[in-house]
Amino acid sequence: MRVTLLAFPWPMRPGTRTLGQSSRVVRVALAVSQNITWTLYKRRAMQWRMQVQRSLDAVLAALSDPTRRAILARLAQGEATVNELREPFSISQPAISRHIRVLAEAGLIAQRVEGTKRPCRLVEGSLSELDEYLEMLRKALHHNYRRLDRLLAKQQARKDRQT
Repeated sequence: MRVTLLAFPWPMRPGTRTLGQSSRVVRVALAVSQNITWTLYKRRAMQWRMQVQRSLDAVLAALSDPTRRAILARLAQGEATVNELREPFSISQPAISRHIRVLAEAGLIAQRVEGTKRPCRLVEGSLSELDEYLEMLRKALHHNYRRLDRLLAKQQARKDRQT
Protein backbone atom coordinates (compact mmCIF):
# COMPACT_ATOMS: atom_id res chain seq x y z
CA MET A 1 0.00 0.00 0.00
CA ARG A 2 1.25 3.47 -0.85
CA VAL A 3 0.93 5.93 2.00
CA THR A 4 1.70 9.56 1.36
CA LEU A 5 2.54 11.64 4.41
CA LEU A 6 1.76 15.32 4.47
CA ALA A 7 4.33 17.65 5.95
CA PHE A 8 2.47 20.62 7.41
CA PRO A 9 4.28 23.85 8.26
CA TRP A 10 4.73 24.37 11.98
CA PRO A 11 1.94 26.84 12.75
CA MET A 12 -0.53 24.97 10.56
CA ARG A 13 -1.93 21.65 11.67
CA PRO A 14 -4.57 19.52 10.00
CA GLY A 15 -7.94 21.06 10.66
CA THR A 16 -6.62 24.62 11.08
CA ARG A 17 -6.92 27.24 8.40
CA THR A 18 -4.47 29.88 7.39
CA LEU A 19 -5.27 32.55 4.87
CA GLY A 20 -4.43 31.57 1.29
CA GLN A 21 -3.27 28.05 1.95
CA SER A 22 -6.44 26.38 3.22
CA SER A 23 -7.82 25.45 -0.20
CA ARG A 24 -4.45 24.08 -1.28
CA VAL A 25 -4.14 22.00 1.90
CA VAL A 26 -7.69 20.68 1.48
CA ARG A 27 -6.96 19.75 -2.15
CA VAL A 28 -3.74 17.97 -1.15
CA ALA A 29 -5.44 16.17 1.75
CA LEU A 30 -8.33 15.15 -0.54
CA ALA A 31 -5.94 13.91 -3.23
CA VAL A 32 -4.02 11.88 -0.65
CA SER A 33 -7.20 10.36 0.80
CA GLN A 34 -8.49 9.51 -2.69
CA ASN A 35 -5.13 7.99 -3.58
CA ILE A 36 -5.16 5.81 -0.47
CA THR A 37 -8.82 4.89 -1.04
CA TRP A 38 -8.19 3.95 -4.67
CA THR A 39 -5.09 1.95 -3.72
CA LEU A 40 -7.04 0.07 -1.03
CA TYR A 41 -9.90 -0.57 -3.49
CA LYS A 42 -7.52 -1.96 -6.12
CA ARG A 43 -5.82 -4.17 -3.51
CA ARG A 44 -9.19 -5.46 -2.25
CA ALA A 45 -10.36 -6.22 -5.80
CA MET A 46 -7.11 -8.04 -6.57
CA GLN A 47 -7.36 -10.06 -3.35
CA TRP A 48 -10.95 -11.02 -4.22
CA ARG A 49 -9.90 -12.13 -7.74
CA MET A 50 -7.00 -14.12 -6.31
CA GLN A 51 -9.28 -15.73 -3.72
CA VAL A 52 -11.78 -16.74 -6.40
CA GLN A 53 -8.95 -18.04 -8.56
CA ARG A 54 -7.49 -20.03 -5.65
CA SER A 55 -10.86 -21.57 -4.84
CA LEU A 56 -11.44 -22.36 -8.52
CA ASP A 57 -7.99 -23.96 -8.65
CA ALA A 58 -8.80 -26.01 -5.54
CA VAL A 59 -12.10 -27.19 -7.05
CA LEU A 60 -10.47 -28.16 -10.34
CA ALA A 61 -7.64 -29.94 -8.51
CA ALA A 62 -10.18 -31.84 -6.39
CA LEU A 63 -12.15 -32.83 -9.49
CA SER A 64 -9.02 -34.00 -11.31
CA ASP A 65 -8.97 -37.35 -9.49
CA PRO A 66 -11.41 -40.08 -10.66
CA THR A 67 -11.84 -41.42 -7.11
CA ARG A 68 -12.95 -38.00 -5.86
CA ARG A 69 -15.34 -37.62 -8.81
CA ALA A 70 -16.82 -41.03 -7.93
CA ILE A 71 -17.21 -39.93 -4.30
CA LEU A 72 -19.06 -36.81 -5.45
CA ALA A 73 -21.29 -38.93 -7.71
CA ARG A 74 -22.14 -41.15 -4.74
CA LEU A 75 -22.86 -38.13 -2.54
CA ALA A 76 -25.19 -36.76 -5.23
CA GLN A 77 -27.48 -39.69 -4.34
CA GLY A 78 -27.51 -38.69 -0.67
CA GLU A 79 -25.52 -38.41 2.52
CA ALA A 80 -23.02 -41.22 3.26
CA THR A 81 -20.49 -42.11 5.94
CA VAL A 82 -16.78 -42.53 5.25
CA ASN A 83 -17.08 -46.34 5.38
CA GLU A 84 -20.01 -46.30 2.95
CA LEU A 85 -17.94 -44.16 0.59
CA ARG A 86 -14.98 -46.56 0.87
CA GLU A 87 -16.92 -49.72 -0.02
CA PRO A 88 -16.78 -49.51 -3.84
CA PHE A 89 -13.03 -48.80 -3.85
CA SER A 90 -10.12 -51.09 -3.06
CA ILE A 91 -8.29 -48.47 -1.02
CA SER A 92 -7.71 -48.08 2.71
CA GLN A 93 -9.78 -45.98 5.07
CA PRO A 94 -6.96 -43.42 5.59
CA ALA A 95 -6.67 -43.02 1.80
CA ILE A 96 -10.41 -42.37 1.42
CA SER A 97 -10.18 -39.93 4.35
CA ARG A 98 -7.48 -38.00 2.49
CA HIS A 99 -9.71 -37.81 -0.58
CA ILE A 100 -12.57 -36.55 1.61
CA ARG A 101 -10.27 -33.97 3.19
CA VAL A 102 -9.27 -32.64 -0.26
CA LEU A 103 -12.93 -32.39 -1.26
CA ALA A 104 -13.79 -30.64 2.02
CA GLU A 105 -10.90 -28.16 1.68
CA ALA A 106 -12.12 -27.33 -1.83
CA GLY A 107 -15.55 -26.62 -0.32
CA LEU A 108 -17.32 -29.35 -2.27
CA ILE A 109 -18.45 -31.48 0.66
CA ALA A 110 -19.19 -30.98 4.34
CA GLN A 111 -18.76 -33.44 7.17
CA ARG A 112 -20.49 -33.54 10.52
CA VAL A 113 -19.80 -35.63 13.59
CA GLU A 114 -22.58 -37.98 14.65
CA GLY A 115 -21.21 -40.11 17.48
CA THR A 116 -18.45 -42.22 15.93
CA LYS A 117 -19.75 -41.73 12.39
CA ARG A 118 -18.84 -38.84 10.12
CA PRO A 119 -21.50 -38.49 7.45
CA CYS A 120 -20.57 -36.44 4.38
CA ARG A 121 -22.84 -34.46 2.11
CA LEU A 122 -22.50 -32.19 -0.89
CA VAL A 123 -22.35 -28.45 -0.21
CA GLU A 124 -25.04 -26.54 -2.06
CA GLY A 125 -23.65 -23.99 -4.51
CA SER A 126 -20.10 -25.28 -4.21
CA LEU A 127 -19.68 -25.45 -7.98
CA SER A 128 -21.09 -21.98 -8.68
CA GLU A 129 -17.67 -20.39 -9.34
CA LEU A 130 -16.77 -23.22 -11.70
CA ASP A 131 -20.16 -22.83 -13.37
CA GLU A 132 -19.57 -19.08 -13.89
CA TYR A 133 -16.10 -19.76 -15.30
CA LEU A 134 -17.41 -22.38 -17.73
CA GLU A 135 -20.28 -20.09 -18.76
CA MET A 136 -17.76 -17.36 -19.59
CA LEU A 137 -15.85 -19.84 -21.74
CA ARG A 138 -19.08 -21.01 -23.42
CA LYS A 139 -19.98 -17.44 -24.34
CA ALA A 140 -16.52 -16.81 -25.77
CA LEU A 141 -16.64 -20.02 -27.82
CA HIS A 142 -20.15 -19.22 -29.07
CA HIS A 143 -18.99 -15.75 -30.13
CA ASN A 144 -15.98 -17.23 -31.95
CA TYR A 145 -18.11 -19.83 -33.73
CA ARG A 146 -20.56 -17.13 -34.87
CA ARG A 147 -17.65 -15.11 -36.24
CA LEU A 148 -16.35 -18.18 -38.07
CA ASP A 149 -19.82 -18.87 -39.49
CA ARG A 150 -20.05 -15.30 -40.82
CA LEU A 151 -16.58 -15.58 -42.38
CA LEU A 152 -17.40 -18.90 -44.04
CA ALA A 153 -20.72 -17.55 -45.33
CA LYS A 154 -18.93 -14.50 -46.75
CA GLN A 155 -16.35 -16.70 -48.49
CA GLN A 156 -19.09 -18.96 -49.88
CA ALA A 157 -20.96 -15.92 -51.22
CA ARG A 158 -17.81 -14.72 -53.00
CA LYS A 159 -17.27 -18.17 -54.46
CA ASP A 160 -20.90 -18.28 -55.68
CA ARG A 161 -20.56 -14.86 -57.35
CA GLN A 162 -17.39 -15.89 -59.16
CA THR A 163 -19.00 -18.95 -60.71
